[in-house]
Amino acid sequence: MDITALPSAVTQIIYLTIASGKDLKDSSSASGRIWSQSLDELEKSNCQKLFWGRSVEHPDKVQLHLVRPSLSHHQAYLESGVHRDFLERISSLIDPSVTPVVRHVAPMVNYTSSPTTPFHAPVTGTAIYVRTGSAWHEGAWPCWTHIVRHVEGCTGIAGGKLLEPFDPNVSVNLAGASAPPKADSADSASGLIADCFLVYVGWETIKAHSDYHHTKHFRDHGVILSIGNEGWKEYGHVKFEGWRGDEETAAAASGNSKL
Repeated sequence: MDITALPSAVTQIIYLTIASGKDLKDSSSASGRIWSQSLDELEKSNCQKLFWGRSVEHPDKVQLHLVRPSLSHHQAYLESGVHRDFLERISSLIDPSVTPVVRHVAPMVNYTSSPTTPFHAPVTGTAIYVRTGSAWHEGAWPCWTHIVRHVEGCTGIAGGKLLEPFDPNVSVNLAGASAPPKADSADSASGLIADCFLVYVGWETIKAHSDYHHTKHFRDHGVILSIGNEGWKEYGHVKFEGWRGDEETAAAASGNSKL
């Protein structure tokens, strides 16, 4: 399946809390078997591909990415028995005191010619830029994708618009990091923040990412990331550990792949 032929594809991200001691990768373990069988069922729900990973800073935080043709397909899934069955299947894995968080992202574009997407990197940095405007979408972000792809240790960069407002009171706790205070004020009485943009950048190591922030190159160019937005939320790193679907082949087919 060539995902470049799916320009309207939308990614649904389900954030779950699953103790790091529960091995989801090993399908021969009790936890891994439940997880694998649960993903088997999800694949039947109009899911074109899926992938999942754990937060590096908070390993009990898992994010599951599901790609379907449109937002309406995701909404239909959430209202279906398939979703209820999925939550029931994994009930022995997840922390019952933490409600799963669901977000939707417009087609995420891989901006590099890497043969794989950032989601196949050894580690993937992520953040949500808030209150993004035209200066971000038409200037800063496209410019940054051209710059960072050539940085040593960077293996890919992708991003897309959050389709729902960001709720600052519902954090997925990737690292607890936030931008300056201006990013903390909500847009209205609803307490939600509109026009947010989710970014993923693949790195060879966390050290490579951290070291880059202390280079002259970043001091000279990093200011671009402050243009057209009012800060960022949920900075952290994810180690993606499982994939279903033809993600890698499709990514290799184009340096401008929709994810």
